[in-house]
Amino acid sequence: MLYDPKWEQPTKVDPFSLESLIAWLEQQPARQGYRYDDPANCVFAQFAKAQSWRCWFVFPRMRRSQKLFHRWPDIALGQYGDRTYGIYTFGAALERARAIAR
Repeated sequence: MLYDPKWEQPTKVDPFSLESLIAWLEQQPARQGYRYDDPANCVFAQFAKAQSWRCWFVFPRMRRSQKLFHRWPDIALGQYGDRTYGIYTFGAALERARAIAR
């Protein structure tokens, strides 16, 4: 029997998943900061913009991904809003997201 590579379907990643956020954060400059209290430019707003979404569209649909939706404050702010140096950078958010994914 002949094999045709078109028969294989590429694996689709849920754009609202924690894995998608981690992949996006890996592409951001680690030392670049963000304002967690700015709804138009927080880490999730920037993630949404990169996906050509609007935040009002993203958050209701993100509920499908329980790890991402319910843990976004831990990713954006750190545990209990820890304000140590570098806490509001993409690199710090990436570390926190990876820790949650484990």
